[in-house]
Amino acid sequence: MKYTSNQQIFGNADTGGNTRQGIVSPLMAHMTSRSMVAQVGDVRSAMTKSVYYGFTSAGVSSVASGKRYYFAPDQTLDNSIITGIEVLVNTTLSRFITSGGQRDTLTLAQQASATLYLCDKDNTVISSVPFTSMVLSAQGGRPAMMYSDNHSWMASFFVFENMAGITSNNGIGIRVSYQPK
Repeated sequence: MKYTSNQQIFGNADTGGNTRQGIVSPLMAHMTSRSMVAQVGDVRSAMTKSVYYGFTSAGVSSVASGKRYYFAPDQTLDNSIITGIEVLVNTTLSRFITSGGQRDTLTLAQQASATLYLCDKDNTVISSVPFTSMVLSAQGGRPAMMYSDNHSWMASFFVFENMAGITSNNGIGIRVSYQPK
């Protein structure tokens, strides 16, 4: 089908007495009804949860490039629809406290080689997102929107390809926006 105008592509168009539904309009209606898209600046969700991960000098959380760092189990996030994830940097939150003590938040440059892998209950990666695309200041203040209703927070992980300058005194802070299923 050949379209001759933006109106035909993005919405209803009157073409000689016939009203045709455009391509994008039904898709946008479906995605909007499921909160899969939103206007720039819209609130992602009324509910947020902060997740902090502190690195250690030894063990599962020890600093190593290419290593998978898994999140602790979280029933609240597992039983919700994740609508957005924001990775915090040192200009947003300088320090935080974990069970292992106080940690310094990483800089944007330190997080440049990190990627978040959101997985389902079968440990299949359903989404991979670079950390820097989830940092508000790196995206001109625009939040990273997402829609995930079949994830497992405990199966999800992040990887740093290069951990130069990152020590056991550092950690990451993540703000997850969600809504109940």
